[in-house]
Amino acid sequence: MSKNNTGNHKSIIFLVAAVLLMVAALTYWHWPHATETVESDPLMVEVVGVSRGDLVRKVRVTGSVTPLDTSHVVSKLSGRVTEFGAKVGQSVEAGQLIMRLDTTEVDAAVRQAQGALQAAQANHQGLIKGASSEEVDQARAAVDQARASYVAAEQAYARSRVLFEEGAISRQQYEGAKTQLEVSAAGLTMTERQLEAVMKGPSQELVDAARANVVQAQAAYDLALSRQRDAVIFAPISGVVAHTDAAVGDLVGAGMPVAVIIAVDWVYVEAGLAESLINWVEVGDKIPVTVRAATDQILWGDVTQLAPAADSRTRLFGMKVRLENPDSQLKSGMIAELDVPTDQVEQGLLVPRRAILTRGEAQYVFVIIEGVAERRRVRTGLYDSDWIEITDGVTEGENIVVRGASYLEDGMAVRTQKVEEAP
Repeated sequence: MSKNNTGNHKSIIFLVAAVLLMVAALTYWHWPHATETVESDPLMVEVVGVSRGDLVRKVRVTGSVTPLDTSHVVSKLSGRVTEFGAKVGQSVEAGQLIMRLDTTEVDAAVRQAQGALQAAQANHQGLIKGASSEEVDQARAAVDQARASYVAAEQAYARSRVLFEEGAISRQQYEGAKTQLEVSAAGLTMTERQLEAVMKGPSQELVDAARANVVQAQAAYDLALSRQRDAVIFAPISGVVAHTDAAVGDLVGAGMPVAVIIAVDWVYVEAGLAESLINWVEVGDKIPVTVRAATDQILWGDVTQLAPAADSRTRLFGMKVRLENPDSQLKSGMIAELDVPTDQVEQGLLVPRRAILTRGEAQYVFVIIEGVAERRRVRTGLYDSDWIEITDGVTEGENIVVRGASYLEDGMAVRTQKVEEAP
């Protein structure tokens, strides 16, 4: 045999040996993995039973917390503040002192009006009884007193006019001096007439005039008392002081706001509803509300007001929901989230939404029957954030996969762990 043939045989033998060695290696590496695949346990999946229940679909709407009641406390008089009993954030009860003004002038006006009333009443009674010498003297003294009061009022009015023209006093103070002059003039006229009546003897007309003077004096006294009461301001409602505009020593004017009080035991949540939502809500409905800045708990409020027309700017319908606020956690201006119902189904077949798988436009679930996964195409209906209605494809009581479904194929053997979930 030639050297060339011998070399060819050796090459062939070497090639066959190499192929056999490669086959043996592949068999060695493949055999353990094949054995492991055959002997591995079936996949563990979590399942839940298809059940019936009610489902409500909701749309989340954003609103704002507002006070149930707001009172703007206003001073009815001009004057200097001598006491201020309200601080921002302080709780107050209805009738509690808010502010007190200097009452020096109004107290004097009350005493003067009271004296005028008493004089008018005495004169009226004297005319009815008839005059005695003592009564004549008293009538003259009353005239003298009234004339002195008129002179004092005239001088005060003259001073007030000058001060008003110089801008040193308010128009209200100027008008008060003018009114006092008019009252004093009327009092002088009244006492002069009464003296005349005493001298001549009472006539029916004079008695009637005296009676009218009593009525007028009573009205002036009542007005003075009213102004005296207005100098002390009390809280009109119970709540919390949200704002103040005055302090001790400040000069406030008539009609000036001095404080704002808001009721906090109850609050409103105000929101706007789109036209697609307004007909799903009625006054009296209970709506879940979340105010995350105050609490993570779901609060239930009553719908108390629905606007009959949309706002011309926002095209939204206003809604008010009343919430109890016993701990004052809900503050005016906080953002609230309201879940408004838009549709509902009663006793439908419900499954968790995570059980639904999608392939293209098709929706399907895996149903476990005797340890084997069966892929079912389903039709769905109403849904919310967690649950979805199945209108076709499964029956009540069947077990469907809610965890591990993405690893399954139709006909695959599985082990199951049932979890309890309810809509």
